[in-house]
Amino acid sequence: MLPLLASTARRLVPVLLLCVAALGGQCVHAATPGDVDGDGKVTVADATIAVKLALGLSADEAQFPAAADVAPYPGVDGRKIGDGKITIADATRIIGFALGLISADQFAPKDPAPTQPSLSVDQDAAQDLIRAGLKEITIPIRLTDVHNVAVGRAKVTVAPSAATPSAPPIKIVRVTAGEMLPETATFLTSPDPIPQGGVDSVTAGFIVPPSDALTGTGVAFNFVVAFPDNVPAGSRYNVTISTPSFADMDSDAVLVAVANGVLAVEPKS
Repeated sequence: MLPLLASTARRLVPVLLLCVAALGGQCVHAATPGDVDGDGKVTVADATIAVKLALGLSADEAQFPAAADVAPYPGVDGRKIGDGKITIADATRIIGFALGLISADQFAPKDPAPTQPSLSVDQDAAQDLIRAGLKEITIPIRLTDVHNVAVGRAKVTVAPSAATPSAPPIKIVRVTAGEMLPETATFLTSPDPIPQGGVDSVTAGFIVPPSDALTGTGVAFNFVVAFPDNVPAGSRYNVTISTPSFADMDSDAVLVAVANGVLAVEPKS
């Protein structure tokens, strides 16, 4: 469960990009083949659940039913493993692996190790919003090179930089889901709701079914910042991104007031 995050339906406009890491400090991936109960191991208990699924019996302990589909290997119809059905053959392979009768290489394909995602502001997208004359700016933060991520969260904070410490505050007023999140995603924010007038810092998170786990590069969240007309030209604001697994990092870009009531995203000097 996401601590301090309340669930909201995922009907939000895509715009932002960022590094995701899982709740509790580790990347959370879709269950591995055979790990039907989702405890991180393949055991006789998983085989027992697979038998129930094959026979059409109730199996509430099946956290990842699709993980029971392990026969045949290699898979059929374009699958790396399995045939899209759960049968006694699947349960037999799971118990064989659990008892050491089938080696890991014979049981399932190896997934590539997850890559630490990189964080970056998509400056072109932000500039497009400013050219439209808006009084708010969406800070796009790129989620890059992730593999099989089913749960994630990140925190964005905006604050005046040391170069202009007296700059008036700007606030995050909302967060929306990005195009990388499927319709099946549960999207969450903390605080929820974000108070009227906004806040300096917001945490956003998502949970997707294992079958829709994220791989590749794309938009995860949109942190939308509103700012007053009286921000003096030259005011600079740092964007800090935090995740449970990685240290806080300042973005490679900053928000800069280029005119009265107009912010732009520029490279950090």
